Amino acid sequence: MTGTCCRVCLPASCLAVLGLFLLAGDPPAASPTKKADQTDPRWLEPLEEPDRACLEELIGYAPPAFTSDLRWPRGEPMTWERLRGKVVVVQSWTSKTPAGRKAPARTAKVLGKHDANDLQLIALHTPEGLGSIERFLGLSKLDVPVAIDPTGAFCDQLGIYEEPVTIVVDRNGVVRYTGLSTRGLTQAVASLVQTPFDPLAKPASRPRQQLDYPAFPTFQGSVGRALDVRGKPAPQFAVEHWITERPNAAGKVLLVDFWATWCPPCRRSIPHVNELADRFRDEVCVIGVSNETPAKFQAGLRRYRLDPKGFRYSLALDPAARMQRAIRSQTIPHALVIDSEGIVRWQGYPPTLTAEILGQIVAADQARNGSLTCQRWAARSG
Repeated sequence: MTGTCCRVCLPASCLAVLGLFLLAGDPPAASPTKKADQTDPRWLEPLEEPDRACLEELIGYAPPAFTSDLRWPRGEPMTWERLRGKVVVVQSWTSKTPAGRKAPARTAKVLGKHDANDLQLIALHTPEGLGSIERFLGLSKLDVPVAIDPTGAFCDQLGIYEEPVTIVVDRNGVVRYTGLSTRGLTQAVASLVQTPFDPLAKPASRPRQQLDYPAFPTFQGSVGRALDVRGKPAPQFAVEHWITERPNAAGKVLLVDFWATWCPPCRRSIPHVNELADRFRDEVCVIGVSNETPAKFQAGLRRYRLDPKGFRYSLALDPAARMQRAIRSQTIPHALVIDSEGIVRWQGYPPTLTAEILGQIVAADQARNGSLTCQRWAARSG
């Protein structure tokens, strides 16, 4: 890559691989031995499609693990292992709307007659209305565990969107009912608390949708002066300062471009990266990461007349160059294309990443994950 990249000097002591992305989904599991019984239609809350379809995908399977970015303002984080033996009701809500604010208290009242040893209610706040939730909790008398989902990643896994809905998990850790009306919730919980707990039961995770999806493209040849991590877990994403607003990459392919203001080839590649960011706005999260300090970065913008508004993708700084050091990258610009499960699918000099190549990676990622209609918070954040 002589003449097309800038040398970056990294101390040898800092060249250890720092870790893996924590983005991989649950591994495929065997189908449950018995699918949950068909819900009485009279128990169901009227919902629009795809709200109902997304919720019902979980019925008969173990719920997804609580995501690490959930905030628990009233107590320790919950785990499904700790909740085994109890019937669990997840009530989604938002402090943004009157109906959303009323939902947790209404559900708590409906379930109030049940013993705490038999039942656990969790109020899951969606990404809407985050600015007012602390004030609302301070003024309300809501006395149930509250989980706040700032990105919508957990809500997407559950199939929860804007409407307040309930998800009911039985004592053995299997999702039995979703989207119940007050009447349905009352009768469903009354039935489930009478069912004994089986400590030997092993609820199955929802299997991946088996699709004949296109394979991820593979690439040969040099990646430049860096470790070749194609087909391997990406280094842990790490930045120290955000120049732009921090993006939400949940459910998207991630394009990370290592660059610096002082690097001429980096500056020349900006229009190309802009084009990719515009073309794949809804499917790819593009982030330019510089290892400059904030002062040097701002000075570089002024010196080379770079307007931050001229970048149509996110910008961040990491003076420690942690990701670059993890892959032993000695030159910039250098880019990684990472699928939604944290595997590097392409690596190299950014101008050689074509829209055709990136489109193939996006198509394979989307097809592998099945329909993206239930990843609505992720799509909305893009």
